[in-house]
Amino acid sequence: MSKTKKKKISVGSLLSIPCNVKDGPISTESIIKCEVNVSNPFFIDGIIAKDFTDKKNGKVVAVVSDISTKNHITVLFNGEISNPGNPVDLPFSWVMENCNPVAND
Repeated sequence: MSKTKKKKISVGSLLSIPCNVKDGPISTESIIKCEVNVSNPFFIDGIIAKDFTDKKNGKVVAVVSDISTKNHITVLFNGEISNPGNPVDLPFSWVMENCNPVAND
């Protein structure tokens, strides 16, 4: 029987979110598009500070700003999110399946 490691996510922690990352309009920015594939799928589109993206591995880092219920986790991106807006509510189950906490070194 295998055990899954429980992810520890709390307000203020950093979360690595899968997405497509492309070069932005200026050298310090990246364009992101994240697909949140749930019962009502949606996309997160925006321009993010390049320091918070990993183009090679397709990841963007956001800060957890609220965990009000077991249904949603609210994250804040370091940049301009044109769709759906910033901060973004992500379904808890999707976060647990697709995202990872980032270690604070």
